[in-house]
Amino acid sequence: MVLITRRDVIRNGIRSFIKNYSSSKYQNKWLDVANKLSTLDPETCAKEDVNDIIGNNSWTSLLCHECCEDCDVVVQLGQEPDYESMTANVCADCLTQACALCKEIK
Repeated sequence: MVLITRRDVIRNGIRSFIKNYSSSKYQNKWLDVANKLSTLDPETCAKEDVNDIIGNNSWTSLLCHECCEDCDVVVQLGQEPDYESMTANVCADCLTQACALCKEIK
């Protein structure tokens, strides 16, 4: 089990985008986006700051795989994420509901 926070996702999203798109092989648009992202402080910037620069929320979203809500914190359960891994990110509300189900059978 791993706890994943929105800050983790923002930090990793900024780092990954810059790593993947700051090469000269990409169009000027992506280089410009990577340069703008590099001016943000990944420890304090809001997800909206990142989303506005990139143009979408795919680099900052943190979805619960049970309720499909965008969350600030999830617990990652299962195998290490990989192409064919069995992994689920689950929010606190859904974990609470799962625990309640387990208590019903005791």
